[in-house]
Amino acid sequence: MEKWEYCKLKGVGKGGGLEENYYYPELIFFTPEGEKRERLDGKDEITVVAKRIAQLGSDGWEMTGMVPVGQPPSISATHTIYFKRRLEG
Repeated sequence: MEKWEYCKLKGVGKGGGLEENYYYPELIFFTPEGEKRERLDGKDEITVVAKRIAQLGSDGWEMTGMVPVGQPPSISATHTIYFKRRLEG
C-alpha cells in the first residue's frame, strides 16, 4: 500500500496593496507529531513563493490542488495550495 505525506502553502495572495493588507505565506507540513510550520517572509511574495514551490517540486512534492480563501473579487482573497509526496519504504 502506498503511503503519502502532505503539506499546504497558505496565505498566497496580496490584497489592497497596503502594508497592513500583505499576507505572509506559511508552509505547513502535516506530520505524525502534528503540524510543522515554516513562515515565508519577504516583501517580494512572488519570488519567495516561486522559489519555495520550485524547491518542493525538487524534493518530490506534487501539487494536488488550490483553494481560494475569501470571496473574490475581495481585496482580501488569498489561496491555499496543497501538495503530497510519496513516502519511501
